[in-house]
Amino acid sequence: PKPFLFRTEQLHALMQAAQQAGPRGALRPYTFSTLIGLLASTGLRAGEALRLTMADVELDREPPVLHIRETKFHKSRLVPLHASTADHLRHYQAMRRHLRYDALSEVFFISEKGTARNYATLARWFTTRCGQLGIEPINDERRPTLHALRHTFAVERIRRWYEAGE
Repeated sequence: PKPFLFRTEQLHALMQAAQQAGPRGALRPYTFSTLIGLLASTGLRAGEALRLTMADVELDREPPVLHIRETKFHKSRLVPLHASTADHLRHYQAMRRHLRYDALSEVFFISEKGTARNYATLARWFTTRCGQLGIEPINDERRPTLHALRHTFAVERIRRWYEAGE
């Protein structure tokens, strides 16, 4: 089957749904919306994003980068960030600090317990929200998943390069 490709308005709806999720006054809404935006704008695997530490997120470099360590194939790489993505990550860092999560752990996307966010929890939330928002496969597409954000990024990047003659 064809991979599921998200449309821009679907991504915006997912990020907005994340912002409105509870609990109120917690970091979770910011975490989920920032994670969705990061996955959609960089093509990272969800596990790579969830394993990021504060030291891996280098927003003061030019260009800002993420240091992805020990990937699926045991390699490391630097992922350059668009300025708007870096701005969203800075905002998340500020909220993390404001809500006093900094002292809990060096994990970038932190849970309320001070540990790394759990992939299964994120995937379950994501699948549930896609269903609630009516984001469903058309014809013979696969269902929307976190990994479909990676496919969407790749197809969109190639399309933009093609349109730019690159």
